[in-house]
Amino acid sequence: GADDVEQAIEAVFTKLMVKKLKHLTQEELDSYKDAVVQGLVEPPVTPSSEVSHFWYSVKLGGRCFYYRGQMLRYLNSTLVTKEKLMEAWQGLAVPAAGHRRKVTIKYFANKVPRRPDDMETRRSMAKQGVPAEATFRLLSERSAAKVFDRADSSARRKLAAEGGYYPNDIHCHLSAATLAALDSSETLPAGAPSASSGLTLLAALGKRAAEVSKTMVAQDVTKVLESYAMLHERPGGGVLLSLGQRVEEVAADMGTKELAEVLDAYGKLGEKLAPTVFTAVGARLIQVGPEMSSRNVSSVINAYAMLEQLPEEPLLEVLDHRIKSVATDMSPEDVALVFAAYAKLWKMRVGIPSGDATTSAYAAVLGRMPGEAVLGALVAQAELKALEMEATEVVGVIMAYTTLWTIVHEAAASGAGGDGSKEVLNAKVRLLEGLGPQLLGPLGLRLQDVAEHMTPPDVANVFEAFAQLGQTPDAKTLQALAMRLQDVVQKMSANDVARTFSAYSKLREIQLAPQAHDLALAP
Repeated sequence: GADDVEQAIEAVFTKLMVKKLKHLTQEELDSYKDAVVQGLVEPPVTPSSEVSHFWYSVKLGGRCFYYRGQMLRYLNSTLVTKEKLMEAWQGLAVPAAGHRRKVTIKYFANKVPRRPDDMETRRSMAKQGVPAEATFRLLSERSAAKVFDRADSSARRKLAAEGGYYPNDIHCHLSAATLAALDSSETLPAGAPSASSGLTLLAALGKRAAEVSKTMVAQDVTKVLESYAMLHERPGGGVLLSLGQRVEEVAADMGTKELAEVLDAYGKLGEKLAPTVFTAVGARLIQVGPEMSSRNVSSVINAYAMLEQLPEEPLLEVLDHRIKSVATDMSPEDVALVFAAYAKLWKMRVGIPSGDATTSAYAAVLGRMPGEAVLGALVAQAELKALEMEATEVVGVIMAYTTLWTIVHEAAASGAGGDGSKEVLNAKVRLLEGLGPQLLGPLGLRLQDVAEHMTPPDVANVFEAFAQLGQTPDAKTLQALAMRLQDVVQKMSANDVARTFSAYSKLREIQLAPQAHDLALAP
C-alpha cells in the first residue's frame, strides 16, 4: 500500500542514492554534467517552447534572465565534484541533525486505512531496505509530522500559523564566494582554441567573434547575438560594438525573422541600439514590415519597449498596420506582448511634452496613438483568446489597458484647446472607454480561473488597475481576487501592501458593487 511505498522511497533516498554517489566515477559525473549543460543550451524550437524558456523570468517581473548563464558557468568549472554532490545530498536527504522539510501525499483505494504505528512502520522500513542508522531519524520525523485528510485553505492556514512561510527571496546570481572560486579556477581546457591563456571559453568565442565580425553574413551575426541572449550573458563592450557595427552593415540583407531576433536579443540583454544601428534596422523593418508574421511583429514592438527606444514615425505606422493585419493570428502571448509594448511606448511618448504642456501638445502626440482599427483588432483577439491566457498574461493586458486609459484621460484633462485638440483627445477617451467592457469582461472571467496562480505583485497590480479605472470587478471576480489576496498577503512586499491598501480604499469608496464591502484584508 501507500505506506509501504513511502518507506521504499525512503530507501532510495537514504541507501541507494548514497551508495550510487559513493561509487560514482568521474566519467559518469562528466556524463551527467554534459546532459544538464545540453538541456540548458538547447534553444527553443517552437513558439510555445520559447515562451516556456523565458516565462519563469517574465513571471518574476523581468528578473533572473541570466540565471542559466550562471548555472552553465558553474557546471563548466572544476568546482562540481563527487564530494560536493555527496555533501549536498547528505544535507538534503540524510541531515546530521534536525528534521527534513518534507511533504508526503498518499492515495488509497476506497477508504483511508488506519495510520500504522511505530512498530509496524519499523517493520516496513526493514522490509523495504531502509538502513538501520536512518530508522531512528525517520521515526522521529514521523512522530512530529502534521497529518491532514484534505489539502485546503484551512489546512494551509494552520500550517502557516504554526510554521510560517518559506522566504520568497530570489537568488539569480552566484554568491560572492562562489564567484571568487570560479575566477581562480576557470580556464580553457588544454588544446581549446584561445587567443590568450586564461580566457573562459565564452570570452574566447566572443573575442574571436569580434575579430571575424567583418566577414559575418546576416545569419551569422544574428546567431551570435541570439546565443548571448539565450546564455543570459552580456557581451563585453568591444564585442557588442563589433557585432552592432556588423548588424548596421548587413541590416539590408536581413529578413523579418532575423530582424526580430536581433532586436529581441538586444532587448533581453538590456543593451540599447547605437543610433546608426537603430536607423539601419528601422529602415529595413519599414521595407519588410508588410511581410512580418504575428510572432515577429510582436517580438519587434516588444523589443523596442524593452529597450525603451521609440521607433520613428514611419516605422510605427508600418508596425501598426501589420499588427492590425495579423491580429487574428496572434497567440495569447503575442496579444499580451503587444498590449504591454503599446502601453510602455506611449507612456514614454507622452513624456515628450513639457510638464506644463497644453492640450494641443498632447493632441499632437496622442493623435498618433493606434486608432480604432488597430486597438479594436487587438481587443477582439484578446477577447477571443482570453480563456487561453495564463495569469501573468491576463494581468499584463489589464495593466496595459489601464496605462493607455490613464494616458488619454490625463491628457484630456490637461487644459482647453480651441484648435480641435480637445476633440482629438476626447475621441481617444471615447475609444478606450468603448473598448473597455469588450476587453475587461472576458479577462475578468479568466481571472476567476487563474487567480490561484497570481503572484503577490499580480494581485496588487489588478486591484490597482481596477481602482485606477474607477470600476469594481463583478462579484465572482472580486471574490476570486479576495481569496487569492488572503493566500498571498503574508508574502507581499511593502510596496505591494501599500498599493493594495490604496486600491482597496478607492474601490470601497466607489461602492459600485455591494460585494466591495465584503472584501476584507487579512490582519
